[in-house]
Amino acid sequence: MSRRNIVWTPLIRRELLDPFLDRCWNAQSPADIAAAASALREIDSYIDDYFKHPTKAQIETVARWFSTPMPEAAYRVGAFINGTYRNRRFGRAIIRASNPEAIAEAMNLAMEPASAGFASEIAKMVSQSTGALTPEWTAPYLARVDRAKALKFIANWPASSPIYHATWFCEQFTYLEQEFGFDCVEALAPAIAERMRADPIDAIEQLDDIFGSTLRVFDPLGVYKGKWAPTARSRAIATQLCSVWEPKDLAAKFSQLTARGFQGAAKLLNILRASRRDIYDEAVAALDWKAIEVAIGDNWSKLPHDADIFIAQCHANIVGRKEVARLIEAHIEEIDKLDARFAFMAPKAAFRQIERGAQVTLSVRWQLGAVVLAEFYKHRPELVQALLGDHPALMAKALSEESPSFFDDPLLFLRLCRHVAPEAFETILSQIELSVAEKGWRTALTDRKGSRKNRSGSARIAIAWLVNVSRDRTDALGDFARRLLAELPKETTISPKKLEPFSDL
Repeated sequence: MSRRNIVWTPLIRRELLDPFLDRCWNAQSPADIAAAASALREIDSYIDDYFKHPTKAQIETVARWFSTPMPEAAYRVGAFINGTYRNRRFGRAIIRASNPEAIAEAMNLAMEPASAGFASEIAKMVSQSTGALTPEWTAPYLARVDRAKALKFIANWPASSPIYHATWFCEQFTYLEQEFGFDCVEALAPAIAERMRADPIDAIEQLDDIFGSTLRVFDPLGVYKGKWAPTARSRAIATQLCSVWEPKDLAAKFSQLTARGFQGAAKLLNILRASRRDIYDEAVAALDWKAIEVAIGDNWSKLPHDADIFIAQCHANIVGRKEVARLIEAHIEEIDKLDARFAFMAPKAAFRQIERGAQVTLSVRWQLGAVVLAEFYKHRPELVQALLGDHPALMAKALSEESPSFFDDPLLFLRLCRHVAPEAFETILSQIELSVAEKGWRTALTDRKGSRKNRSGSARIAIAWLVNVSRDRTDALGDFARRLLAELPKETTISPKKLEPFSDL
């Protein structure tokens, strides 16, 4: 019997947990407080709604742990408060009962080379608690921090302390007062420059939160937009940090990569591309691609994700683009299923993949899949049907889901498929499961609560397009499309140009 869906925690009876809980709430030493905070963060897995109505004593105990941070315990206390997102009132009650000035004084005292780790642990404790912090707490905390000492401390970051601890220190201030946080990062840069040059991949892993949530120039998920977008100053600081690297030195280190190093190298290339494009271009152009090939080894049949991302990061450079295509072409016989991204980067390899009866995966990356489909239609139209394979069924399944998230990316593919492979497009429409799709399509055209606010979203546009192209059908899908057009005239409106065939194919 599979254990995957079995929950074992209820087997531990409450009366057996009570002595353990008493010990947690009476913890005094740093080790005991750290263990107690870790255990209590997960206690809801054993006792349902344990913190639904926290007692005054419980609130005061956690507030005391927070207000009098101890080495090796502060981090765990912060993690506990971070976990109160499940009960915001509890988290805020802890913060109200705490002493921000005392925490700031503890950090002021810890800002010495010998206790740098503890200072950064206090900073991490505070940053983990930001979801519960209030302006009334933050103001006196920041007012009590010795800023001159903080800048001097971070500017002389000890070589014996890991870089990621310095990251914790700077990150905390960025959350609470962005400009002072930026001051700290600027002050830190010269202190860690030599370590960044000596081991750039390790450095970039340790600076992950600096380039990510602090400066927001590393954004693989595309979430730092609008008010969260990087500022001119954060971009300038990222440029300053990246300027320590010499392109040829980077290329030499990248050319000595092992499989474990691809993730950090890909991250570094991504950051350089955004912050120092010249260094990125020179480094990629100087790579030893034979050495990269050796590092990948015989893993082409199931290419590790990190190697995949590294190769993709190199593709934005002219020299890298040629080498990436050559590399994929050289190993195409070893690849069972060619990802749409690799098919886009190496179209000749994609043609060979279909010619030899193997697969190119267009699903999931539907927008890239559309580009690949267009490339086949232009240059190898006789292979289009083989390329599409069972993708019409996969697209129909995606369009039959209840969640609008499945409709965000397929419009370009659908439009192109209708143009270049009408039979496959008909297969897509005929296999949509309306019993499920009806809810999903309506949700995409409106918002989740039905108040019709998502009219500019990509999911709405995709479904509005499907409704318009299905309106003349004589089957159940056509009936449904006409009902939606009548019920939601504004939401189903779409630009006439999107209903026209592509003029350049």
